[in-house]
Amino acid sequence: MPGMSGFELAEKVRGMFGGIPILLASGYSSKQVIPLDQREFPILKKPYKLETLAKAIKQIVERTSSE
Repeated sequence: MPGMSGFELAEKVRGMFGGIPILLASGYSSKQVIPLDQREFPILKKPYKLETLAKAIKQIVERTSSE
């Protein structure tokens, strides 16, 4: 993404819209993208199956709904 990373965009969106559910998807190892101690968004590693995406979306929406 030109100009900013997906993580930077997620932080910006979270700052603007507070409780919006955010799920990142990356072809990189999640350890390469964001150190474990700094991770605040779930990361789905590519490639992934449709079922895996559906499960991740369900989990993040349920977690956001319960907050």
